[in-house]
Amino acid sequence: MKSRISTAALTTVLTATMLLIGGVAAFGYNVRLSQIDPSRLLLTQNVRLYVSVTDDRGVPVEGLRGESFTIFESPDGKDFQRIEGLSEFKPGAASAEGITFLLLIDNSGSMYDTLAGRATEDAGRMRITHAKNAVRTFLGSMTQPRDTVGLVSYNTSYTLLASPSDDKAQVTSFLEGIERPDSEQAYTELYAALTLAVEDFTGIGGRKAIVILSDGENYPYREHSGNPHPEFGEKIYRYTEPIRACQEAGISVYAVNFAAEKDPNLEAIAVETGGTVFDARDQEELARVYRRIHQQVAGEYLIGYRATMAAAEKKYVRVQVQENGQSREATRFYFSSTVFGLPLDKLVRCW
Repeated sequence: MKSRISTAALTTVLTATMLLIGGVAAFGYNVRLSQIDPSRLLLTQNVRLYVSVTDDRGVPVEGLRGESFTIFESPDGKDFQRIEGLSEFKPGAASAEGITFLLLIDNSGSMYDTLAGRATEDAGRMRITHAKNAVRTFLGSMTQPRDTVGLVSYNTSYTLLASPSDDKAQVTSFLEGIERPDSEQAYTELYAALTLAVEDFTGIGGRKAIVILSDGENYPYREHSGNPHPEFGEKIYRYTEPIRACQEAGISVYAVNFAAEKDPNLEAIAVETGGTVFDARDQEELARVYRRIHQQVAGEYLIGYRATMAAAEKKYVRVQVQENGQSREATRFYFSSTVFGLPLDKLVRCW
């Protein structure tokens, strides 16, 4: 005997299925612990987390409640203890409280080639021109009065053009003044620039992010010219140095690849610091990437919790997000032997 399903019953089943699919699709499948702020650890035993929850298009997921988030902490990255209760929960807190961006623009010799990597004297076809236009778009997307932005150009040297401030017109002015470097300045000290950028966040709290644009690999002056670097001497920066520096300072790196040639370690730098990597092939894509970065950071959830008392040089934090029957999580660590977020060895040097 064949079973029959009425039209009404079939409609009900299909409707329920579509609702289920829609509910799952609405949940962000990407969870990232963008920044861990332990600066209040000494005084209040509290840690603040900036958590990014995005859908498969990279768009922030809004409307999640505190009950959707569960925090765990571990002294060794293996045995995690669940944290009972949150001391703070603020959707979109970074946008409301203000975000400090430091934009690092590659000003090496290859930035004056075309997008295809060919030499040109037509400024309109140069990568640097497309980069400047995209940065203008980014500045235009910064409508929150508490947001601040600074600007750096890097090649053989690291040059802070504008310290982070709310004066976007000043940043635009310095952006326009970036010029083609001579042959001695045309190298790409990518890792050095990221490491040195951390110092320009000194005294700045809250949500902090570096957005670095690069059109190729780290190309150190000392290694490729055979001469001592004019500022670093014999030192050649390694990619692990900006990772450590950004982790200690609580700064995430958003990296933008703007060429076919990619630095093999740039993704690791971004991911290990709580950021991510984007690829852009033309000016329109580049502008979209800058807008998306701002959108993601502004849409993060701020979560505060009381840290465990387990003794460890660094502690691991796991955030689990559960919504519509789906569960995603992310894990990072912070330095817990700290005073105001400084690792113990740095504290000793300060004293």
